[in-house]
Parts: sequence; structure tokens; C-alpha cells
Amino acid sequence: MMLIMLDDRRTLVCCTDDDPNQDAAVNLCVGAIFQRVCKRHGLEPSQVVWVEHSERAEYTNLKAGGWERVDFDPPASGENPTWHPMTANDWQSLGTEPPAP
Repeated sequence: MMLIMLDDRRTLVCCTDDDPNQDAAVNLCVGAIFQRVCKRHGLEPSQVVWVEHSERAEYTNLKAGGWERVDFDPPASGENPTWHPMTANDWQSLGTEPPAP
């Protein structure tokens, strides 16, 4: 896990799942992980951009490089996650490049 402070004062949290066999289990608890990371690091959940890298995503979203943004509904709640492949434009709008997994 890596935390990156963005120029707009949000925090980019980058998570890497290096065991594709455990990917489903991680996806099932992403909301709890999100809340724990925010609490441990004193982050305001509404100011966090959560992205995940997985080998599964590398195979299914080749153009995204395996990175997906996770959105929650309601926002910043850690509930009802949805995954969206990150594009070059997404990284550019954050003002950073994808970290090495």
C-alpha cells in the first residue's frame, strides 16, 4: 500500500494485490480496508482517491495497466464499491503516474 499526497490536497491510496488467488476475498472487504486505512492515517475519507492494482485487472483491462479506481456509494462511505479501469487521462487528472506495482 502506498499513500501519495496530490497537489489538490487529496490523498491517493494505491493498493496492490499480488496474489490473484486471493483477489475475490480482497474485493469483498475493500470497504473495511478503506475505513481502516483512513482511520489509521488520519485521512478524511472524502479526500481519498482509492486505486487498486491486481494481476486479474492486468489481464482483463490491458489498457489500464492493471489499475482500477474504486468508487463507493455513497461517496467516502466504504460501501457498495464499484471498480473502474484507470486510463492515462485519469492519472493525468490526478497529476501523477501509476506507481510500479
